[in-house]
Amino acid sequence: MDRKKLKTLAKKRLKDRVILCFALILLVGVVTGAISMFPVVGGLAMLLISGSIAISFAYIFYQMVDKNRKPEIEDLLVGFRDDNFLRGLVGYLLYAIFTFLWSLLLIIPGIIKSISYSQMFYIMADDPDIDATDAMKKSMKLMKGHKMDYFILQLSFIPWYLLCGITFGIAYIWVGPYVSATNAAFYKEISSVKSQVTRAVEDLAEEAKEVKKKVTKKAKAVKKALEK
Repeated sequence: MDRKKLKTLAKKRLKDRVILCFALILLVGVVTGAISMFPVVGGLAMLLISGSIAISFAYIFYQMVDKNRKPEIEDLLVGFRDDNFLRGLVGYLLYAIFTFLWSLLLIIPGIIKSISYSQMFYIMADDPDIDATDAMKKSMKLMKGHKMDYFILQLSFIPWYLLCGITFGIAYIWVGPYVSATNAAFYKEISSVKSQVTRAVEDLAEEAKEVKKKVTKKAKAVKKALEK
């Protein structure tokens, strides 16, 4: 995975759009922050809308990266339209529950699984007909062989986050949209036709190995029976 290529694409798409993208992030941040001020009701509300917000942002940045489409404020409502609200809710619950359950084993399995599920909302934003369960399964399949790539990509943003701290959050005007656009570029890369063909070949190779094991095992059993 060429991280430099992903980041270059993100920077290219963000040209003249950084302030707009940051404004959308800030707007959602202000609204969700206000909602969270109410302990019980706010927590329940965030549980209900977090998945829809994730779909909206996945749509905004993926459309921008993949189709060079300029984001619009109405795009923030994409995750709440048609069946997206229910898909977002179910998807968020599945993500949270399964990540939590895997984390009970140890922190590392939880991190690995959260990375496996990381493409769920991009998938739902990209395919309006797929349900949350299938999106989770597809995310796991897409991330097969790419989990370390994704982990290293996220680590590469640490200096930028430190810069945000040093500048008292001012740098986030660039960092927020930049990270989101780069992650969208990552999804674009792994969901490409070339990647799908590669994964299909890998899956066939694994199936062939399993078949070979079964045949070998059965052949040994037959040989042993004949020797008797």
